[in-house]
Amino acid sequence: MLCVARLVEKKGVIYLCQAIGQLAQQRIPVELEVVGDGPLQQELERFVAAQKLDQHIAIRGRRDKAYVQAALSRADIFALPSVTATDGDQEGIPVSLMEAMASGVPCLSTVHSGIPELIDDGRSGWLVPERDAAALADKLVRIQRGDFDLPAIAWCARATVETHFNQSRLHDQLAAQLT
Repeated sequence: MLCVARLVEKKGVIYLCQAIGQLAQQRIPVELEVVGDGPLQQELERFVAAQKLDQHIAIRGRRDKAYVQAALSRADIFALPSVTATDGDQEGIPVSLMEAMASGVPCLSTVHSGIPELIDDGRSGWLVPERDAAALADKLVRIQRGDFDLPAIAWCARATVETHFNQSRLHDQLAAQLT
């Protein structure tokens, strides 16, 4: 599994790490690669070390675009469990989710801000409540167990981005309306 995010509260990466911890305790094989940096990087690294999750979670720090693209090509699932931060900071529709979906990687996220406009739960990805590590863990178990048709979800995710979030297409549609 892959998460690419700035390591700030609103990205909810700690809840994803907690979910991985729950799966590890159940001896469910899972690996999470976190790409990104930010003010919470050391806190996340301490959590991974304290919970002895270094065999399950790798916090890579900031990486270049080529690295991220290669990581997306290796990923089975992309996860970004966004939350409303304690100061009220929220996502819009995260570009990293759109990029993962456009790459054909099924995405797991949260019912947060504009994300449900991007991900149709169970059809083009999965949504769980904010700050709910248990719900994240449960969804990951169901994904791993084969409860979902991953190729169909990946296809629908890509089609969603191409149809509704393609900047070139949106520009052309706007230009056609203005002429």
